[in-house]
Amino acid sequence: DTRNAIRKELGLKDKFVVGHVGRLHPQKNHDFLIDVFAEIKKKKPNAELILVGTGPLEEKVKSKVAEKGLSDCVHFLGNRKDMNRIYQAMDVFVFPSLFEGLGIVAIEAQAAGVPIVCSEGLPPETDITPIYRKLLLSDGEEKWANTALEMAQNLKAHTNMQQYVIDAGFDMDATAKYMESYYLNRWRTA
Repeated sequence: DTRNAIRKELGLKDKFVVGHVGRLHPQKNHDFLIDVFAEIKKKKPNAELILVGTGPLEEKVKSKVAEKGLSDCVHFLGNRKDMNRIYQAMDVFVFPSLFEGLGIVAIEAQAAGVPIVCSEGLPPETDITPIYRKLLLSDGEEKWANTALEMAQNLKAHTNMQQYVIDAGFDMDATAKYMESYYLNRWRTA
């Protein structure tokens, strides 16, 4: 229901939705992302790209989108407070960052059950589910596009990934219980 509602709200009802969340900043590599999306669009004409975030490169990214003739299928959503709903609209998440400290959005996308294709710029801690694929940026936009399409087609999107997230140590409830137990045990032995 959430997926249908947010897709309708964003005008993406019968579209193949590629998603990206990140500040419009050189580190996030939007230039390459737009090239990957252009390849996806050639292979899947009903593809749309949603970009969540703002930043200093917003006008430059918009210019590249216009240069590529993609203005009608790239949606700049700005900053959002309803990311749980936005992830539900996506068929695949593409994250070609040059580097990341952790890349929490990669974990969020997986937790939402969205297949993700990301760069070698992400640390190994982000690889927590079977719907995660890491590629080299040097593999080029065509390989990235093919991998994104393959993952979206072959993996059932929005499958419950809760146990993977818990096992990787990213579950708030499990971490809170661990911390409570840790401090209670320390207090009792002091």
